[in-house]
Amino acid sequence: MRTAGQCLSTPAIADGIVVVVGGEGACYAVDAAKGTFLWRATFGVEKQYDVWDYFRSSPVIAANTVIFGSGDGYVYAVDLHSGTLRWKFETQAIVHASPAVSGDTVFVGDYDGGMYALNITDGSFLWRFKTVGDTYYPKGEIQGSACVANGMVFFGSRDYNIYALDESSGQGKWNFKVPFGWVISTPAFANGTVYFGTSDAHRIYAMDAMTGEVKWVFRANLNFFSSCAVANNIIYAGCMNGKLYALHAETGDTAWVFQTQESKIRYATVMDSTDRVRKDIVERSGHSLKRMYEMFLDLGSILSSPAVDGGFVFFGSTDGSIYALEER
Repeated sequence: MRTAGQCLSTPAIADGIVVVVGGEGACYAVDAAKGTFLWRATFGVEKQYDVWDYFRSSPVIAANTVIFGSGDGYVYAVDLHSGTLRWKFETQAIVHASPAVSGDTVFVGDYDGGMYALNITDGSFLWRFKTVGDTYYPKGEIQGSACVANGMVFFGSRDYNIYALDESSGQGKWNFKVPFGWVISTPAFANGTVYFGTSDAHRIYAMDAMTGEVKWVFRANLNFFSSCAVANNIIYAGCMNGKLYALHAETGDTAWVFQTQESKIRYATVMDSTDRVRKDIVERSGHSLKRMYEMFLDLGSILSSPAVDGGFVFFGSTDGSIYALEER
C-alpha cells in the first residue's frame, strides 16, 4: 500500500495490524498478513523543523490505542481497530519524538524542550519537565524519544544534555552535558546502565542509570543518530559513516565492525588516511552545510536503529539496503 507522503517513522504492529504515520499528516493501518487497507486517520499539517529533522514520530500501540506526535504540535491517540480519535493533547511545539509508554502513562517530548507525562486513557496532563537549554539552542529541543526504566525517564536534547527524571513526579534526578554533541537518539537501558549516542561529539556513552556517572566512552568519526540496541552484553550502534559498531557492554571495547557497501565504495571521498573527515569537504560542498551532510549520507549512513532477534542484527541504510548480520 502506498501513502500520500514520505514515511519517516517506524511502523508498529499489534493484533495483526500494522500502523504507520505518513509525512502528509495521516496515520494508516493495514492488515499485517495481507497488506490490505484498514483505515486512515488524518491530523494536522506536518512540518520539518530544520535540515537535521530526519525522523517523524513513530506510532506506539498500547491498550488498543495508537499514540503518535505530529508537526502540528499535538499528540494524538486513535483506536487501533477503527482509527477513531480517542484524544489529542496540544504541546508547545512540533512533536517528532516517538512516545514511550509505561503502565498508564505516555511520555513524549517536543521541540520547545518540554517532556510531558500524559494519562493514556484520556490524554490528561500529569506533568511537564523543561530542559535547561544552551546558548545556541536555548529551547533545548527534544528530538529523540524517552526510555522509561527502573522508575526513571531518560532522554536527550539538542542542548547537549541527557536527563534522568523520576517517572512519577517528573522531578530531575541528574543531567549530564555532552561536549559539543546533541543527544537525539533514544537511550537504551540494561543492567543498571544507560547507553546513548551523540551527534557532533561522535560518541557512544555508557552511564550509571542512578547516578549519571560515566562508565566508558567510545569515539567514532561521524554522528550517531541511531539509537543503541543491547543484546547478550553487546551494544549495537549505527553511525553516519556507514559503519555498525558492536561494542562490549561492560567496557566499550570493539567486538566487531560492519561497513555498508556504499561506505566501502565512497569512504575515501569523505575520510582521509587518518580516518578523519577530509579537510577539503567544506570547499567541495560549496560551503553548504546541507550539501556536506548529503555527502555524508551518500556513505550509506545508518540512521535507523538496529533490531536484534533470533541471533541476527537488522538495520537499514541510506544506500537503500536492509542488512541482516549474524550475532558473533
